[in-house]
Amino acid sequence: FEAGVKPWDIAAGVLLVREAGGRICDFRGAGTGSLDAKGIAGRTLVAGNLKLIDSLQKGIVQSGYAAACR
Repeated sequence: FEAGVKPWDIAAGVLLVREAGGRICDFRGAGTGSLDAKGIAGRTLVAGNLKLIDSLQKGIVQSGYAAACR
């Protein structure tokens, strides 16, 4: 997981994760949309395989880290 990334920081990684069958979402579990949807604003992302991603995303929210990155 990472906060404050820009589209050019993640484009290649997004492709790799999606092609490998993984999922990428924001800290609240919502899909990321297109890579330029937020312009230059920082992003909060979680990426992983389908067995890991939900637990990781929920753990970030429960820890309070997601709220601190608003």
